This record gives sequence, structure tokens and C-alpha cells, in this order.
Amino acid sequence: MASEPHQRLSIQEYLALERQAEERHEYLDGEMFAMAGASRKHNRIVLNLGSGLDSALEERGCDVFVTEMRVLTPDSKFFTYPDVVAVCGEPRFADAEVDTS
Repeated sequence: MASEPHQRLSIQEYLALERQAEERHEYLDGEMFAMAGASRKHNRIVLNLGSGLDSALEERGCDVFVTEMRVLTPDSKFFTYPDVVAVCGEPRFADAEVDTS
């Protein structure tokens, strides 16, 4: 039995859905994927990495974000939520919502 093809989402459709969703989703080339929760150990590692990076990069004028900063890859096909993001220099955002780097 053949499965029905998945409807591809545009980036605008993904962002509209994601901004209203209670759970986080990644986006890859037209498809949305629910993200799994993280363990206690994982969260502790992220906190330690973020804190260490923030201290190390503070004098350079960099900002460090953990878990909730959505990032768009340069090829504009993949939206993801990295555990830690460091932004040095003027931040650039995908659109006027200023929630996707």
C-alpha cells in the first residue's frame, strides 16, 4: 500500500505554525519535525557550556543564548534550536519578529 505524500510547508507556513506551537519543531526542506525533550544531565551540560562561553566571550561583545534561539542555516533550508548559540557582532535575524537568528 502506497503512503500519501507529505505536503511541503513553506518557510512562512512553518514559522507561523511554530510561533503558535507549545512544543518546538525543527524544519528541514519543507518538513516539520517535533523535537524530543532533554534529560537532566543534558540540560546541566548546556547550562555549563553556555555559562563558560558567556564568560569567555563577554569582553568581545558577544551574546550567548541557550536552547530557545531558533537558527536558520545559511542555505535557508534548515531551522533548528541548537543547545548553545554565540553571536558576535551585530545580530542578524530572519525577519522582523527577531526570534530567528
